[in-house]
Amino acid sequence: MLAILLPNIFVSLIGGKTSFIRRLFTPACVAIFFPGLIAYPLSDLPAICLIITSLALIVYASKQNFLLCGIALALFSGVASYGAYNTRTIYLFTIALLIFLIPTLILREKRTIIRIALTFFFIIGVILTSIPQSLINLKYLNTPTPFVIANFNNTSLFANQLKWGITVQRYETGYIPDIESNIPYLLCRPRRRACF
Repeated sequence: MLAILLPNIFVSLIGGKTSFIRRLFTPACVAIFFPGLIAYPLSDLPAICLIITSLALIVYASKQNFLLCGIALALFSGVASYGAYNTRTIYLFTIALLIFLIPTLILREKRTIIRIALTFFFIIGVILTSIPQSLINLKYLNTPTPFVIANFNNTSLFANQLKWGITVQRYETGYIPDIESNIPYLLCRPRRRACF
């Protein structure tokens, strides 16, 4: 995904040529600068793969001459982008950025009506995919919002995760055989003295 789709997206949008070394550059940068995507792949890796898939689908939609194919690809692009948000809520900002970038950068060579249509169907894909989350929120929280809502001590889990990501440098799991219950515990190595 990182070595094939992402370089193809850059070549489609910016131009240039790809080579074997250039294709390995992106995964190497991810491993160096975002090692959590590789070390903790349970939610980060699927979310980034869904966003890359969403970008690839909308780029392929921009190259379609047949409008219905472009609409279908834009719709599935919206589905993939909401899937990334539902997996990792930080990708909400990516959806907002894509809604802006689709008509201005990705579809810049298309006519205005096609830009509007493909952006509209991207948004429809996001909305259709958000229906199950809205129904869950309606049933359990009495609100039909499409956003992932989770609270921790009556505060937003999303805000807490951002705060913890800044204040806690890293975490590890460990096992101490001296403890009678033999339950693994969480070791925190925070930047500050307090451990969350």
